[in-house]
Amino acid sequence: MTSRELQNAVGKVTGMIKVLVPKDSNDAKVKYVCPMCLKGKDTVEEWKKPFSVKCGFCGHNMKLPKLLAQFKKEKKVQQAKNG
Repeated sequence: MTSRELQNAVGKVTGMIKVLVPKDSNDAKVKYVCPMCLKGKDTVEEWKKPFSVKCGFCGHNMKLPKLLAQFKKEKKVQQAKNG
């Protein structure tokens, strides 16, 4: 299970995604609020890596990166901001 905040096009956190994959299953139970259109939905998607979900309202593709890759990207952005 994972729960993540999602950023819109300008980098502001406006959405979220929660994913639960039961043991011995290829189905992921997904609950999200799209960071672009701000609409939410519960759905079931096939679990595959890299995992992504397309918003059922506006079509925005929400990718779920590995936590380590996401952490490194955020750290790099912070270092660039701090000079």
